[in-house]
Amino acid sequence: MTDPEQAILEIVKNAYDADSKDCTIEVDTRATGTLEHTSVASVLSRFGESTDTVEAELFAPEEYSGQEASDESDPPLSRKLSYTGKICIRDQGDGLSAEAVRDSWLVVSNSIKRVESGMPKPKTDEGRTPLGDKGLGRLGTMRLGDILLLRSAQEGSSTINIAWFRWKDCDGAETLDTIPVQISAEPNTGGFKGTEVIVLGLNDLAKWRDERRAAEIAFSIAAIVSPFESIKTFPVSVRIDGKSYDMEQVTSDLLAQAVSSFDFKFQKDDGQSDDYHLLAKATFRQSVFTASANPEAVDRARSVFSKDHGKDFLAWLKQSKKLNKKYDSLEISPGGDWVIEIKDRTPFSRIIKGNQSVIGNPGQFSGALHYFNFGRSGPAAAGSGATSARLKRVGGIAILRDGFRVRAGDDWLDLARSMTSGSTYHLRVDNTIGYFALSGEHNFRLTEKSDREGFVGDQYYRGFEEIAKKCRDFSNKAQEDVRRGLDQYLREIEISENNAAGMSSKAAVKTVKSSASSINAAAKTVAAIAETQRTAIATLNSKVSPVERADEALGLAQQNLATMEKLAADFDKMRDLAAAGAVVAQEIGMRSEQVAALVESAAVGLAARGLTHELHTHLSEIERSTSLIRKTLQGTECAEKIRLQLRHIDLARRAMSGAAAQIDPMLPRTRAVKEQLDVANFIGEYFAARKSDLEREGTRAEVVRLDGALVVRMNRNRLLQVVDNLVLNSRYWLQDDGAPETGHRHITATVDSRGFTISDNGPGVEPKLEETLFELFVTEKPNSEVGQGLGLYITTQLLQLDGCTIELLAERNAKGRRHQFRVDLSKLVDTKAN
Repeated sequence: MTDPEQAILEIVKNAYDADSKDCTIEVDTRATGTLEHTSVASVLSRFGESTDTVEAELFAPEEYSGQEASDESDPPLSRKLSYTGKICIRDQGDGLSAEAVRDSWLVVSNSIKRVESGMPKPKTDEGRTPLGDKGLGRLGTMRLGDILLLRSAQEGSSTINIAWFRWKDCDGAETLDTIPVQISAEPNTGGFKGTEVIVLGLNDLAKWRDERRAAEIAFSIAAIVSPFESIKTFPVSVRIDGKSYDMEQVTSDLLAQAVSSFDFKFQKDDGQSDDYHLLAKATFRQSVFTASANPEAVDRARSVFSKDHGKDFLAWLKQSKKLNKKYDSLEISPGGDWVIEIKDRTPFSRIIKGNQSVIGNPGQFSGALHYFNFGRSGPAAAGSGATSARLKRVGGIAILRDGFRVRAGDDWLDLARSMTSGSTYHLRVDNTIGYFALSGEHNFRLTEKSDREGFVGDQYYRGFEEIAKKCRDFSNKAQEDVRRGLDQYLREIEISENNAAGMSSKAAVKTVKSSASSINAAAKTVAAIAETQRTAIATLNSKVSPVERADEALGLAQQNLATMEKLAADFDKMRDLAAAGAVVAQEIGMRSEQVAALVESAAVGLAARGLTHELHTHLSEIERSTSLIRKTLQGTECAEKIRLQLRHIDLARRAMSGAAAQIDPMLPRTRAVKEQLDVANFIGEYFAARKSDLEREGTRAEVVRLDGALVVRMNRNRLLQVVDNLVLNSRYWLQDDGAPETGHRHITATVDSRGFTISDNGPGVEPKLEETLFELFVTEKPNSEVGQGLGLYITTQLLQLDGCTIELLAERNAKGRRHQFRVDLSKLVDTKAN
């Protein structure tokens, strides 16, 4: 045990296991008293050492009536223990019989609740699944104090069974059976039923008496019992030196302050199937948009919701293909408490797909995350009851087993990573509370460590971790999509108000440049008008004759009219400046987000670039060395023995060389060179080079020519990158559970006079990704996979460099999914060769 709270928790768990209706924890740091018992010198003489809170005194009794024989060689001896400080943990449970006290409670690491490993525990009479199994409750008390005393009685018992011993005695005992243990009984005149675990002679009395420390311990004890799923039939109360500390619970008042909430259920599929899936739901309040640390963002959001309570925006969001197709369902409720609801369903097989570790199904469980925003507008939006200090006291993301917290790291779900490498809209450690509710009934394969500091990291815990990470990623993605939806809506409004609809970013930049020239011309015209006016007025003032002055004034007016007409023409050229500015601003905003997201990937790319250079050098050295070994051992007895090993080395070297070659298209030395390429032959050679890998995967690849040959002038490695990204995606999904059996899988490259199409007979593209597939970091691959949602985005960018495009064709396969990727290379067609 690492702290007093965890030690107390283990005893509270015992009270729960005993079907007690409640549990009380009372601490009295100023309680004093004595315990006294008599034995013989051989039993007690070595156990007379005192501690800071327990004073031990050995003395010869005046009168002895013990069971041991009294003789001069082993005279009677008494010991009096005077203690300071007391903790009493009391329940009204089943209680222990005298035999259970002697044979179970007093035996280290022995418990009547233990069962065979990997088997579920039998439930109690009240339907509870026992939480303890290793006697850790009594062992943990050594963290609390020196003397452990037990008082327990079963229903209807006429006596109370009592046992006590001193932890300090363990230091002086040569063997466990020599530790003085007192077992007795007293009349049960008050009809007591249950158990009292009492610790006397408290450790660290000064800390217990510090009011701040006492409050911390009290709230820590409260936090280890679920603040979310409070066990209504098992309340726990804490009292320290006469002061009561109510358990900090996340009440409806606190949860009403959350701006977004996420609920999860990991459960069996309907019907007789043993397959499991994760059902995730995200709900958002209007305040998720209006609570922010950025005043400008708050003003923009409020402008949307103050106009029509956000009805127009929510209707736009509902119709947004980009967002609506990402999830299984999206519902809006204008004017409701929760204005947006998103649901999604993910099979367990998809969550763990590609994970190289052995993963086990942990069994069904549920969970929830609640997000609070404490920005500058936080008090108004989030409510005065929800503060970061209060959330911190609740304890972040809890792992609960039957309502009791299981220790985990402060940020075991790794929310902090999103703060540094993810979106600004992701969940934050200090703004998020939640829980994952496990049970002894359904999650018995998850085993707690012996020190109760988390779970054993076996296959079942790894399965639980992968599911929990999927919950985190769903929450981050849903919140980011919804909040970016408002950003996109505002951009579209701005473009519409400035009549910029349909203007491309390239045209907008051209308009800005043209308008800048017109502004310069207009400025010069205005300056010229001012100078002309000054000269003309001076001339007019010098004229004496009214006729002359009138003629001069008329000429000046005509000249000014011509100049103003020219100035109006210059301003007319600037009529689209506002529209162009809106488009450019939107493009800059989107690009800046993309650049920020790519920084981390760029760092990895630079490292890969350096690694590739080093790798080629080492691979060449490996090839040279293996050739030398073959020559040296040729004709010797051991040549045959190592031939197979050398062959494996060669295969590994070629595979590594091929992997390194995939990075080459992005290297500066290779990306500028263009050459004449027959696209069908190029793809055919690509398939031929990977024939053995494809056959091993049970996949057939073929090239179909239409309309004769297609010859383009293009960078070879750039085309390789495009083809490789598309084919690798096909190969990956042809290994999916929904793909045809091995031997019936195929990839087809259809080449025509303008480009080529890559298709396969796998499961096809998830409908929810159809509108976002070519964007940054969009992928359906699980966290454990190498894919990061960059392949198709990079493919798009590479093609755009040459004025080419890629699209997902509308045709659907038998499963109703789109599955054909069309690459248009018409801008690169070599007309002389075709």
